[in-house]
Amino acid sequence: MPRQKAFHPDAALDRAMDLFWRRGFEGSSLSALLAAMEISRQSLYNTFGNKRSLFLAVLDRYAQMKDLQCLVLESPGAGLPEIQLYFERLIAAMEAQPEYGACLMTVAGVELGLQDWAVKQRVEAHDEKLRDALHSALEVSSDGAAWCSSEQAQKLLALSKGLGVLARSGVSAESLRRMVHSEVALLSAHQEES
Repeated sequence: MPRQKAFHPDAALDRAMDLFWRRGFEGSSLSALLAAMEISRQSLYNTFGNKRSLFLAVLDRYAQMKDLQCLVLESPGAGLPEIQLYFERLIAAMEAQPEYGACLMTVAGVELGLQDWAVKQRVEAHDEKLRDALHSALEVSSDGAAWCSSEQAQKLLALSKGLGVLARSGVSAESLRRMVHSEVALLSAHQEES
């Protein structure tokens, strides 16, 4: 009969996520990960493989968690108010946990996106899901007007990622809110013109 794990893998992943998010992949040593996860080296290898496969598992878990944050953009009839709400919640999360700042996918993409195809693939899939949700909400707001485009959704995605990078570098939440307000005001003006 196989031995039962003495730890909960999802809880260990969450603790690894916290460390990777704050320190990055390279900044998270194996010994620091083992201490944070409260597991032995052998348990890590048996359950997750090596450090890189652990990181990929963390990114997969993070993607599942972040999908819930897109729900506001994917609700029936979501439009400009839901885009505004998405950004308000994003900044509130950054404000509540300043040690994280940018989303983990952004952190991973900046650090490893050009070096690791598997990381790049996960970051791109995460970005595509958010961009599609933003585009769908823009289409509802624009009622098919010409100003709504995939380029506009890409611009909002860039704003989302940029806000995280700025937050991680110490820019205040109030400054981030002003940036969002300015962008949403432009979108609202386009909406009124169409």
